[in-house]
Amino acid sequence: MTTHHPIEENRPLVSIAMCTYNGERFLRQQLNSLLEQDYHPLEIIVVDDQSTDSTWEILQEYAEQSDLFNIARNDSNLGYVKNFEKALTLCTGDYIALCDQDDIWLPNKISTQLAKIGDSSLTYSELSYIDGNNHPIEMPARKTNRLSGRCPLALLFATCVTGHLALLKREVLDHALPFPKRIRAHDHWIPFVAAALNGIKPTDHILSLYRVHEHNVSIKSRNRKRKGPLARARERKIAFNTKWKYRMDFLQYAKQTGLLTSEEQHIAEQLETALEKHPKSIVNRSVRSTLLDHSGQLLSLYKKKSKIVKRLSHGGVYFSLTLYQKKP
Repeated sequence: MTTHHPIEENRPLVSIAMCTYNGERFLRQQLNSLLEQDYHPLEIIVVDDQSTDSTWEILQEYAEQSDLFNIARNDSNLGYVKNFEKALTLCTGDYIALCDQDDIWLPNKISTQLAKIGDSSLTYSELSYIDGNNHPIEMPARKTNRLSGRCPLALLFATCVTGHLALLKREVLDHALPFPKRIRAHDHWIPFVAAALNGIKPTDHILSLYRVHEHNVSIKSRNRKRKGPLARARERKIAFNTKWKYRMDFLQYAKQTGLLTSEEQHIAEQLETALEKHPKSIVNRSVRSTLLDHSGQLLSLYKKKSKIVKRLSHGGVYFSLTLYQKKP
């Protein structure tokens, strides 16, 4: 039987943006949790990225049963970030919630976040972890702080807002879309833009169950154990080069938004100038100095600031030298 939901007056429409790809194993549990939300009106936008399993058939089944669903399928595989960009362009709500295909939302997720967001551009919740059998699991303590307020520079290197925790206002999409060409994670860029507008706001409520695929974790763990020190050193060098290029790109994109204050723009330019010579240094003292001089704005995300300063100050030559260091 098809489910119809009445339009409730004077309540803003919330769009849930979900992307799917070969998610048949856990998809039904997540879709059911979206239908069980205690807030309406909702629209559930789902874009499938050319799944090869039964994901698309499951989505069609749910779309036939409930008028909340608006589903689409890409003509070709776009990849994770571009697929989310497409889903967000299809959202028509005043508020948008980002959604993964394999988690479980608690029924009060949307209503609690709407009550919390206030004048902020984005609010983000807490989460609990579950495994593939819905059993709770413990994860290591967070290494970052949960930031609040207007704090764009603190989100240049990393974020405290993973996408599935976030509810944002449409104003964020007006500035965040289309995603810059070389953005690697939509949930790095979107929180940055929100933090540069009217800020972000955390809530301590656990509103979703985050699915950790235990088989993926164990595979990565086994791979690390098999690799020797030289192999790990080469990986660190490759990772450094990749991260350096991404940070330079992100700084460019951040400056081009027009959302930074003149002081923030100056700090970003100072950091960019310091990073330009980063690949050719052992320890980049300019990066270190910039981070320390503006630690309140650049490093408030991190619990152990000194450790982060040391790590971010290591230049490309440092990682080249580790290839030839002998084991003590």
